[in-house]
Amino acid sequence: MHSRFHLLAALALLLPAAAHAQASASSASGSASAFALPVENYNVALESTGGSRLEYGQSGGSDGTRNDYIRYRPRTYRSRRNSYWMPVVSQVHAGFFDPNGSPSSGFMFGFRGGPMVDPHVQIGLSVDLEHKSSNFDEQFASGEYLQALFRGDSLSAAEKGQIADKLHRYTGITKQYILNSDLRLYAPRFAKELLRDEGMATGFLDSRYAQKELDNASEFPNSDPFDAKTGPIYISLFHQYLRNDLGADIQEPYLPQNGDANQSWKRRKNAAGAFAGFVDVTGDLAQGTKDNEALRVFTANGYFDLATAYFANAYMLHHSGIDPARVTIRSYPAGHMMYLNQGSLEQLSRDIGEFIQGK
Repeated sequence: MHSRFHLLAALALLLPAAAHAQASASSASGSASAFALPVENYNVALESTGGSRLEYGQSGGSDGTRNDYIRYRPRTYRSRRNSYWMPVVSQVHAGFFDPNGSPSSGFMFGFRGGPMVDPHVQIGLSVDLEHKSSNFDEQFASGEYLQALFRGDSLSAAEKGQIADKLHRYTGITKQYILNSDLRLYAPRFAKELLRDEGMATGFLDSRYAQKELDNASEFPNSDPFDAKTGPIYISLFHQYLRNDLGADIQEPYLPQNGDANQSWKRRKNAAGAFAGFVDVTGDLAQGTKDNEALRVFTANGYFDLATAYFANAYMLHHSGIDPARVTIRSYPAGHMMYLNQGSLEQLSRDIGEFIQGK
């Protein structure tokens, strides 16, 4: 009991010091697993009494996890194997997933126990409870990243490097490319750059789609993999609908997308530039909600849509002047046409039904 008291007391002192962990995890989860991994990068004895030791240090695994720990080496709990005495070591570890971010971004707490086969390797059982906020990247985008863009050229090289490191972590684009782009990632370039080293490009309307490219040195993708994979299906079905259901004999080709029409929107000067901005009719929509007090807004977004990014849409509406109580924003694990995903289609149907019913 005396040793356990010291362990808990030391843990209570250590946790407020913001122990660090770096790993990838999603939502709250618990796991138990066997392990055989290095147990220390450094080690400091907090107390040593009668052969027992209470230590503080860092441990890590092959998955990149790193966390601070408190470890208790007991005096009497030992197992014997081939006449070699292996101490059975107990360890409590905890930390934040992002040492430089908000503590709310994620936290891990766990226990590890088992014999040490040599002074640096332990085998046994590990039980961890992990929790990671699902919107930590959104917190970064609307906080630290937005502030960095606002500061612009006043950022120091070190500060730009820190932002680029985090953008690399969230996007997969190399840090040097992000710095060359002045911390701004243009979506069509992103679709080309992400898998350039594999000779592939991702879909612009749905980034879950990818395909090989003919010109791997180009700035933008040669075509949209999503459009290439789904366009022919919709064209054939639409013509079948026109001919068989509507009895319409239309000879003109049906274009599921029309680049010429898209470029006909009134845009600012240098509209072809990477940072020319977007056509914004938010003001017209906001005025409509003033003219018609019964008008409500529903917007559906796909997380994998680069053309009409879900978080950009939310940002726009949150700065539109429209009463938030009259705005419903829903996002789905799909692309621009979120209804291609069966689960998203069903959820979208339910969401629209509830919106119409005023729920």
